[in-house]
Amino acid sequence: MTHPFELAACAALALCFVPGSILQATATPAQHSARARGRLAWQAGSYETLGAKAKAEKRAVLIYLWSQGSPWCARLEAETLSDATLVESLQPVLSWNADGEQGAGKMLADLFGLAAFPVLLFFDTEGRAIDRFDGYQLKPRCVDEFARVLRNEDTLADLARQVSVKPDDIELRTRLAAKLERLGDHAGCALQIEAIRKRDTKRKSLPMRREEYAAKLAAIQQHFEAAREINPGPLVRFLEEERHPELLFEGYRALSAMHLQRADELEAAQQLIVARSKRADLRATITKAASYLPVDPALQVGFALDTVGVFARFPGDLSDADKALLLQLSSEAVVLLPEEARVHGAAALASFFHGDKPAAAAALRRAMELEPDNPEWARMAQAMGL
Repeated sequence: MTHPFELAACAALALCFVPGSILQATATPAQHSARARGRLAWQAGSYETLGAKAKAEKRAVLIYLWSQGSPWCARLEAETLSDATLVESLQPVLSWNADGEQGAGKMLADLFGLAAFPVLLFFDTEGRAIDRFDGYQLKPRCVDEFARVLRNEDTLADLARQVSVKPDDIELRTRLAAKLERLGDHAGCALQIEAIRKRDTKRKSLPMRREEYAAKLAAIQQHFEAAREINPGPLVRFLEEERHPELLFEGYRALSAMHLQRADELEAAQQLIVARSKRADLRATITKAASYLPVDPALQVGFALDTVGVFARFPGDLSDADKALLLQLSSEAVVLLPEEARVHGAAALASFFHGDKPAAAAALRRAMELEPDNPEWARMAQAMGL
């Protein structure tokens, strides 16, 4: 018997769900923490019990996968999953949660290719996976997005229906391909990409530009393996022509990594003037990447920490614009993850480089409060003369 929770595989031209169980016969009970996970009415029992209840009652399902110790999971639960409007909207839905790193939760995580948490998965009343949300979700956006899913708008099923009506709409197919990939249907995604390839002869769509991007990176890698030399030229020319923000962010991040590697090589070879010039290229490239930074809190915090770490290696090189960027990124990171000591450490560095020692000292004090046993903060204070 097929379990009610099924992955949806969409044919190239029509809405066509292909059943495939995502529950193993040995599914284990959900591992619930004693800590409350928001204010949703969580279903007790195993994943198998959840599936049987969903099938019997013909109800949609929301599954929340979390991991122990994740600050993003804690914040999602304390804020978004405790929002009264969201809780009210999800009353018709069966909600269930599990540790994504063990038991049935890990089985689901492996199936969907999940490496980080939190993740929220929606299944329709037929048990088909129709949408997925990764990472911390801000309350207003989450309320709007969940309402969209419950209206069955822009879900996997809805996109498949739209493509069946408008088979030549490349934008619709692109969105459908992305949704299929996120929901674990790689074969269905490949069918959509092939359909896009046939229709997009000018190769302007996001999937075709991704193929071009991958080809440029492969050419750079091939040249490096043959000559042991980094030649970012193909990527630079690609980015000059690119218009998709997602690829511009990814591309400038990749280019900055190449500049960083080359700057380190030049520094090690004592070519100090050229190394400094290459570091200027690095900072300019990171600044361009920042202008295309996606609205993803975890990614924004990670980008801020990485940028402060790279810029801090040679503080004497920093321009006023560089210092302003560090202050902006670190301040935003503190707002997004205020209980994380690392972001306060980054804010301390940014304030210090900006010449604001009182703000740097205050940020370090907060880092010490959050991690009193971490000696890094005392070393930073000593180095800054605070």
